[in-house]
Amino acid sequence: MKRISFYPVLLTIILFFTINYSAHSQIIGAEFPDGSLCTNDTIALSLILEDATFASFDLNISFDENLISFDSMSYQNPYFFRDSIKVSNTGNTINMQWDNAEDLMFGSGILLQLQFKGIAAGNTSLSWEASNFKDKDGVDLPTNYTAGELTIFQSGITYTLTQINKGCLKDDKGQVAINVTDGVEPYSFLWFTAPKQTTQVGYGLPAGEVKMRITDGNGCPYDDSYFVEIIPAPEISFEIDPDTGYIYKPTIEFINTSTEGEGWLWDFGDTTAQATTYNATHTYVRVNTYPVTLTANNADGCDTSVVMDLSIKEVDLLIPNVFTPNGDGINDFFEIVENNNHEAKLEDMFISSELAVFNRYGKKVFESTNYMNDWDGNGLGDGVYYYVLNCRGLFSEEAYKGVVHIVGASN
Repeated sequence: MKRISFYPVLLTIILFFTINYSAHSQIIGAEFPDGSLCTNDTIALSLILEDATFASFDLNISFDENLISFDSMSYQNPYFFRDSIKVSNTGNTINMQWDNAEDLMFGSGILLQLQFKGIAAGNTSLSWEASNFKDKDGVDLPTNYTAGELTIFQSGITYTLTQINKGCLKDDKGQVAINVTDGVEPYSFLWFTAPKQTTQVGYGLPAGEVKMRITDGNGCPYDDSYFVEIIPAPEISFEIDPDTGYIYKPTIEFINTSTEGEGWLWDFGDTTAQATTYNATHTYVRVNTYPVTLTANNADGCDTSVVMDLSIKEVDLLIPNVFTPNGDGINDFFEIVENNNHEAKLEDMFISSELAVFNRYGKKVFESTNYMNDWDGNGLGDGVYYYVLNCRGLFSEEAYKGVVHIVGASN
């Protein structure tokens, strides 16, 4: 249950000054229009001139200090430099004085602005008391002022905010009802949604803070906000093994690491059939980067998705033409890697491989199935050797031939 007594709202009341100017005289007329505000709201009284020329003014304004209180004065006119306007507030009267040695043409616009606050309900007059404008010779300029009436309404309503429906994160199905139990009828309602709603119940509310406003029968506004709750979606995640695939070995495993969820759905990003198993395996047939999506829901029917990119790449082998098996820990082995990713070995790029190395007489000096980059020359001496590397992929095979020099062998 909330009891609200104050929300600041700026209500502008304009004082109109009308000027009839000739070469000999001008008449300044100021009017306080009637208006209303709520207790503790702020009201701005703007004094507006039109083509006014004068050298000084002495303005006295009276009001009921039991209903409104003077707060401050502000101005933007460049003639009022260094706070040259003297302002005093005594009881129910405000006095403002300013003078200059020469007449100044103020033109049209706001002369200054007064700020008041409503403090109690009731009616009060805003009146001019002994106010005048003068020219540089101290001669009073003709003036005509009209008083106005302000009505101050008592602020305060009692209301509750209740969420009556929850939705999933992506659905925006939240509903919140406003129930006003005490105040001045009739009430109007405003939800700051997109688009805005003016119903007592806010519909289709998204998760998180939603702002709203209640306005009572006196026009007093009350702003508030409500944190809309949602039905949480399951927390899901997965891993890819390997995290980068190659077209000769394009079968990838997707490992579900979710702590929640049910109703699994895998989308492998290549327009092929989807999978509904907990874990999944998929074979790609083209080089590309694929967005892999895992979707799941919970018992309330709220679903969520997580996406990871997977790259299937061409194979560009980097086969050395020299290595130095001298035991110094540098280039001691015949290492075959992927040209753009030296961490990728033959076993990462192909389903299987066979390596054979021959000396210059055609004698086989080394062979290996699924070579692991572990040949250090096998006690051979320095010289030129010939290799044949056969690699088998899922869809085709590749053969690589070349020469490799052993330099600085330790034997």
